[in-house]
Amino acid sequence: MLGRACPELPAQVLLSDIEVTVLSAFAKQNRITPPANLGDAVRLVARLGGYLGRKNDPPPGHQIMWQGYAVLQMMCLGFSLRPPDTS
Repeated sequence: MLGRACPELPAQVLLSDIEVTVLSAFAKQNRITPPANLGDAVRLVARLGGYLGRKNDPPPGHQIMWQGYAVLQMMCLGFSLRPPDTS
């Protein structure tokens, strides 16, 4: 709900640094604009949960957000388990 009420806030208000990093990498890989603020980050999390975001679609609900956040957590876990960069 905070993403709807104050979309201009920085994403770090609600998400951790690793979550923002993973969302940015996901956006880059899928040729989407990386999240610049909380509203963008919330829409990306909703997209992970299956939200299509078409012009006439209502805002994402709790279930879509929950599913998207669960996917984001698994992506963050995989990101944190990656081997260290030796270069």
